[in-house]
Amino acid sequence: MRSAILLLCIVTILPLLMTMPVGAASGISVVSCARPGSDAEQDGLTGIPLEVFCEIVDAKSGVRLPVYQATYDDFGRLQEKLVYDSNGKFVGRVESVRDTNGLRTGTRIIQGARLIVASSTLMYDDDAHVFTESVYDSRNQLVMEITITYSADSTDILSVSRWSSEDQLTSVAVALDERGNVVEDDVRDTSGTTIRRRVYVHEFDGYGNWIRRETYEGPVDVPSSQLPLINVMYRTIQYRGWT
Repeated sequence: MRSAILLLCIVTILPLLMTMPVGAASGISVVSCARPGSDAEQDGLTGIPLEVFCEIVDAKSGVRLPVYQATYDDFGRLQEKLVYDSNGKFVGRVESVRDTNGLRTGTRIIQGARLIVASSTLMYDDDAHVFTESVYDSRNQLVMEITITYSADSTDILSVSRWSSEDQLTSVAVALDERGNVVEDDVRDTSGTTIRRRVYVHEFDGYGNWIRRETYEGPVDVPSSQLPLINVMYRTIQYRGWT
């Protein structure tokens, strides 16, 4: 399995606390990559992207709403990221927090002048891979924690789990594709019992980045082919002309 992309950031974390807009949580998380690299690589992108625009379409209503819009410089460094809530309303802009060496140690969403509506912190292992990301609301209360474990040589992701304070449930990735994208995860309660599961189906562009992702969710006893479609996410990606 290639250690490049893990689709946790901004697309799999939509249902969250009412006190924290959906877009805020989905835009704040940056854990996406099994290896160190530029912001774009950490955000789960290959090639040299210039701009990414993500939208979500509800399967029942057919309503299409923006999720986020991001721009990067020639070196894959995030220049601007705007995020939206579950109603398509603008929430704020994402600001990266970096150490003295330029390593991204977290993010925060700024609303208006300087109001912080959400933030996250990143923890790295000795090989500079993110192994924990903690996400906080505007009151600095922990609302989500993402944990990644790697193989001994740090080339493959062995497990990914995501805990949410909203319902005290944990999502655990149980299957990944050759690109490292999560294609199935289990939703487990506090006892560790799987209560439902999600299946993801992706379409990719020529650079290997997904541009369409379908999410299916339902009871664990329902075959994958019969799970109901929940939503479809789209990413429009523009690249540097010389890539």
